Amino acid sequence: MTTKERQELVVFEPIYEACKKKEFARAFSLLTIDGEIRKIFRTDLNHAYYILGDIYIRQEKDYEAARAFCHSIKNDPSDFIAMNSLGVACTNLGMIWLGTTWVLLSGIFDLSETKIEFLKRNIEEIGYIKNWTAPSSGNNLTDPFYVYPEQTRLVAFLIGYTLSEIESVSGKIF
Repeated sequence: MTTKERQELVVFEPIYEACKKKEFARAFSLLTIDGEIRKIFRTDLNHAYYILGDIYIRQEKDYEAARAFCHSIKNDPSDFIAMNSLGVACTNLGMIWLGTTWVLLSGIFDLSETKIEFLKRNIEEIGYIKNWTAPSSGNNLTDPFYVYPEQTRLVAFLIGYTLSEIESVSGKIF
């Protein structure tokens, strides 16, 4: 981690401390103003939205958490931790197959052939029928040798699809 990266993370320390103390309203107000990420945190929107999603999921606000994790992934399409968290939020919302798709896509777990076929089938069913190759066992989208434009396009497609599904299930427009 570079000095600059360490300095950027230091600005998040008060939020981490509030979360440790389960002071989620305080953490939320430190991170946002008028429902938007504060300017000081905009240098790392991926991380800021991830923390926002984490705050929401701890408060059992799964719709808001899923939306925040989507924004986190939009800012870094290789963030497998945010993908996994989005999978958990979708599962909590009762969208089991979408949640499982995100968890498998995150590549956190080794992918067996059965899981790869499940992932491909889910992706094909929602209309993404390109020449997409699922991650091989042990790989994930954060592997610099593995991130290809096709995977980035798939993630962008799935983000749009996930947001529309969340809206239709929740009745909320985000």
